[in-house]
Amino acid sequence: ALANSFELNYGKIPDTIGILNFGAAITNFVVLQKGEVIFCRDIPVGGANYTNEIHKAMGVTIEEAESLKLSAVSRGDVPDEVHNIISMTNEAIAEEIRNSLDFLSATSNGLSLSRCYFTGGSSSTSGLVDMVSRATNIPMEAFNPFRRITGNPKKFTPEYLNQISAFAGVVTGLA
Repeated sequence: ALANSFELNYGKIPDTIGILNFGAAITNFVVLQKGEVIFCRDIPVGGANYTNEIHKAMGVTIEEAESLKLSAVSRGDVPDEVHNIISMTNEAIAEEIRNSLDFLSATSNGLSLSRCYFTGGSSSTSGLVDMVSRATNIPMEAFNPFRRITGNPKKFTPEYLNQISAFAGVVTGLA
């Protein structure tokens, strides 16, 4: 679905690129080479990892941990410990992605990505995309699932489509 959405919006790119969909429980990782899917993996990390780590480290309920996470993402006032937990979790997620890239390289004669596109609700987590880019040494670019898709302006304002774009990568590919 991510590959379908990407091709519809960006066409077939001659480079080898990755797409990361940072979801709640899973990060989907798709690699396209000349427009064809050559690697696909569901990495068992996502937004819930942040919530669970805050819950465990701070001794708060899951609901309170989720609230603290969302406040931190929206730049609200939260204890410094929340930012530290988010940063440590970013490192763990970046490590998982780097491991997937290492596996891809080892099984494909050293194949590397020219760039990686990101999407998903958890992609807005403070520092996550930068951490992944630094850990993998791959430039990251936001994936726009509405780049070539226009909605009915009577039902969907451009502001609304921009607001939901991080959540629409998979569904636009399924549609």
